[in-house]
Amino acid sequence: MNTKGSSFRSPRCNVFDLYVLKESILPFFFGFIVFTFVLLMDNIFKLIDYIVGKKIDFIYIFQLILYALPFIISMTIPMAVLVSVISSFGRLSSDSEIIALKSFGVNPLRIILFPLIFSFLIFITMTIFSNFIVPEANYRMKKTLMIITRKNPSLNLREHIFNRIYDNYTIWAERIDQSKGELKNVQFIEKVRGKEKRIITSMKCNMKVSKDTLFLRFLSGEIHEIDENIPSKYRVLNFKVYIFKIPLPEENSIRKVYRGKREMTIIHILNELKKVKDKNMRWRYLIEINKNFAIPFASILFVLVGSGIGMGARIGGLSVGVTTSFFIFIIYYIFLVGGEELAERGILNPNIGIWIPNLFLLIMGIIIYKREIYGK
Repeated sequence: MNTKGSSFRSPRCNVFDLYVLKESILPFFFGFIVFTFVLLMDNIFKLIDYIVGKKIDFIYIFQLILYALPFIISMTIPMAVLVSVISSFGRLSSDSEIIALKSFGVNPLRIILFPLIFSFLIFITMTIFSNFIVPEANYRMKKTLMIITRKNPSLNLREHIFNRIYDNYTIWAERIDQSKGELKNVQFIEKVRGKEKRIITSMKCNMKVSKDTLFLRFLSGEIHEIDENIPSKYRVLNFKVYIFKIPLPEENSIRKVYRGKREMTIIHILNELKKVKDKNMRWRYLIEINKNFAIPFASILFVLVGSGIGMGARIGGLSVGVTTSFFIFIIYYIFLVGGEELAERGILNPNIGIWIPNLFLLIMGIIIYKREIYGK
């Protein structure tokens, strides 16, 4: 009997489409949860290292974790798609269901129709998500970090190194108690053009921000004033208490937090592109735009690559899908970082550089299909 022209082939394929979709759901959510957990834990460990012992309110810690999630999700959704197709098609292949379908004359590209449609919907959703939700979350995270820093100005300072505090001001401390905002055995350098250089040495210093001013309260120390044009003009003043004020730059105001390129929605970036004429700056904005489209688009290409790998696999299952996906995504990420670096340096146009990993996936998918499915 010639099954290729039979009328029941389409219904059977429709049933199989739903069957494949059902098989893909569990691996998709499993991969999403696993990779999100791994990346979130990495961020939490970094966060703990940043805030441990510094008496930061739990609400701010919770906000930082919450605002970190959108970026993590934008990366793990494509990874979950890859896990899903490798696991589901690997299981179907290991049970010889793919061979059975091919024996009925069903084209392998027809088998992945529903996963491709599903991945296209993910591409649309994640493109909107990456262009609007992720930048806004990054902006709120930046704002929260600024609030934390204002509550504890010593938070970003490190012991035994010269820490730059805005322009013209540097501070060194032997010990820093960041829970109290207290520094011990301090050297503070003020170097403003047109003014005498001042070095303040102190046994102890407390830092506090009030409104838009940073207050440094030095205890038991000396002020050394040096005129570099007239070395002989050198003064030393002793003090028990000395309060130094530093007006905070406008970009450090809570009321007006500056949006960097990663905190800009596509609307913000397009508006900036209309104003900016500098090539390097324009390319930096174009890098962000392309990344916000290229990474979601990888979901579609992951279906092509993952299904080809799955169909050619002899062993299926979640463990195989997660492991294989992890290595493929590492390769993808290396290409992405490399393309971004070339674009940042002005060597390669962002419209090309950021899409290199997707081109790699496309070529990889075609090769896998020819070799594993068609035997070419």
